[in-house]
Amino acid sequence: MLDRLGVFISCAIPSLLFYILTRRPDANPSNVILSAIVVLQLLIPLAFNGGGEMLDMAVVAFFSCYASFGMVRYMADDEQRVEPFYKVLGRWNDRKKEGEQSQVRHNKEIPAIRKDAIGWLSHALLIVIVSVPIMAFLDGFLRMCIEPLDVPYMTLLLTAPHQIPPKTLIYYTIAGTAFLMHVVFVPSFIQLGYSIELLIRSVMGSQETLRKRYDVVHAYVHSPPLFDRPWLSTSIHELWSRRWHQILRWAFEDIVYTPICQAFPQYPDLGRILGTMAVFAISGFLHDYLLMAMFGYQEYMNQPGIAGFQTLFFLLQGMATLISRRSSIGLPIWLARTLTYLYILYTAPLFIEPFLHIGLHRDAEMPGYPRFFDPHMDSVCPYGSRPFV
Repeated sequence: MLDRLGVFISCAIPSLLFYILTRRPDANPSNVILSAIVVLQLLIPLAFNGGGEMLDMAVVAFFSCYASFGMVRYMADDEQRVEPFYKVLGRWNDRKKEGEQSQVRHNKEIPAIRKDAIGWLSHALLIVIVSVPIMAFLDGFLRMCIEPLDVPYMTLLLTAPHQIPPKTLIYYTIAGTAFLMHVVFVPSFIQLGYSIELLIRSVMGSQETLRKRYDVVHAYVHSPPLFDRPWLSTSIHELWSRRWHQILRWAFEDIVYTPICQAFPQYPDLGRILGTMAVFAISGFLHDYLLMAMFGYQEYMNQPGIAGFQTLFFLLQGMATLISRRSSIGLPIWLARTLTYLYILYTAPLFIEPFLHIGLHRDAEMPGYPRFFDPHMDSVCPYGSRPFV
């Protein structure tokens, strides 16, 4: 327990130091010092060399990336018109419409707050209940089904894409869905916790604190969904620019895309192409960084089927985003969606396979969920199942 606590504390130290140096409006610390803090923030998760719990390392590595983006964004604004970097932690899904207020104060009475909290609690509880059989099946698939790792997927894709076995694509489709659903259900658990908190505060605590927390929870509940029905995408461009989660959109736009576009005022198309590819390259590096932190940099570099696969996946998505931005216009919706599905179907295994090599699918399960599907998975496993113990 102390080892796990040490991982989280050590990774929080650089961001805390950055906050101390920049919290005053008149603060003017050296960018050299701030840059060193950013580098330190990114190096600390790697220094453990995969020695911590895999999911713990994933959390601290993502936090390090997220906080580092906020630090760099703060440093890049010479006039420091942006909010302090630590406030980026609340920008989990930046889909605000133009003119939309970021904060709205409500002055509801306690009975009205309690009524809303009960409604939000019921909604979140329903989703959690529905998630039980879904995740029991998907996690059972990850635990029990044998992986198609005899031949690296990149080899199949580059040498004979038309000969990729359908059951390989079926396996990766279900496995990818399982990994994705772990993220999809997280907001409902957060809403569940928020709702319980409001109900407790409505019974005990000050009314002013209750109303402040209500404002926070109300804003969260009414935020756009994390994923905007990605299955309706009619192009790769639409999938990544609008329907997939926008957790890091603010960072990619402010730090990567916009500066590159501004560097080519005479050639806007070139700036857009380079900016788009740079965003997808950074996204790929970020995901490979997470793998390195989770698995350890030595194993990451030495074991085949891991290093660079996710960066390649995102570079392919960047190319398809540029091509499909205009080429999908005028196509029948059914055809555009079919082409989008096929492209994701054939490229997504590049993203998923590294997770299988590091064994994440053995640990990625919803805590406390039942395993009643595990003994019966053999009939749905494309390559057979492991013995049930």
